[in-house]
Amino acid sequence: MAMTKDWKELLRLFNEIGVEYCVVGSVALSWHGFPRYTGDMDLLVAPTEANAQRVLAALEQFGMTSLGLSESDFTNPDLVVQLGYPPCRIDLLTFVSGVSTEEVLAEAIVATMDGEPTRVICRDHLLVNKLATGRSQDLADAERLRGGDNA
Repeated sequence: MAMTKDWKELLRLFNEIGVEYCVVGSVALSWHGFPRYTGDMDLLVAPTEANAQRVLAALEQFGMTSLGLSESDFTNPDLVVQLGYPPCRIDLLTFVSGVSTEEVLAEAIVATMDGEPTRVICRDHLLVNKLATGRSQDLADAERLRGGDNA
């Protein structure tokens, strides 16, 4: 799957610095064989202090120091940090619905996306997440994951 320049660069920095993360949401859905348009890439990050420090280091190198982000932005389980605007926006999450962050990260698939090593939520967890989220588009995505409909 082709990624935007910003997506690829942030993943490269996350990998280089050792951020514990994985791709979730529509980009993960596309990687699993069910492409659909999305205006953002969702990244689940481990909500630990050590990982938050690594996220902040990556964001500094990414040029996002002016946002005034702190460790608590990446350790609080109820916050989403949005960087940029569609179609290149990046959402940094510390939680997903239906499955624990620890489980998602532990069972993430090591993949390659647009030449960049990337961790992606496994299909089973993506299905549970889509069902738990419950929005109409997520339920449609879940049906595609269940039935193998690549249309």
